[in-house]
Amino acid sequence: PMLVYADNIYVLGSNAATTQRKIRTLLAVFGSIGLEFGDESLEYMPNQWFQGGNQDWIISERTIARRNQLIVLGVGLDPRSSTESMIDHRVRCAEGTWRRHVGGLTDKSTPLSTRWGHWHDTVGNSLLWGAGLWRPSIATRQRIEAQQVRFARRMADFPKKREECWIAFFRRRRAAVGTVLASST
Repeated sequence: PMLVYADNIYVLGSNAATTQRKIRTLLAVFGSIGLEFGDESLEYMPNQWFQGGNQDWIISERTIARRNQLIVLGVGLDPRSSTESMIDHRVRCAEGTWRRHVGGLTDKSTPLSTRWGHWHDTVGNSLLWGAGLWRPSIATRQRIEAQQVRFARRMADFPKKREECWIAFFRRRRAAVGTVLASST
């Protein structure tokens, strides 16, 4: 089978010989209509069931690079069809963006709703970049939501009062985070 979306074509195969034959046919069809593209757009990624092919391929004098991860519609997929490495990267990017904007995001003189809007325009965009183009698993969605709650906690953070017990502090903090998250809808 072949998957086609926009200008991306994904050739699926269970072994090297079959997949290479499909690619040769595809290159011949493109050549016959004068459609040229560079070798850098040719790559393959075997999964754990793929038989053969642990190096770059040379097909019709074109180099097809072996990859450990493919970017599909802005989302990185590994050979297990998992997006975990992409989520790890998005969280790291969001943390970096947070560090660059922390002063404005935690400034108590700015209304919380304004800060939350600024969060969405900066940190939120880093965390959720490309997310509209893919359907995350429940576990992945929970990871993203948990990270969003962590950022909201940091924005609404306030110190524990000396006379306050930890349970009361956590309840007060949870209410503040709920206010921050509610203001985003």
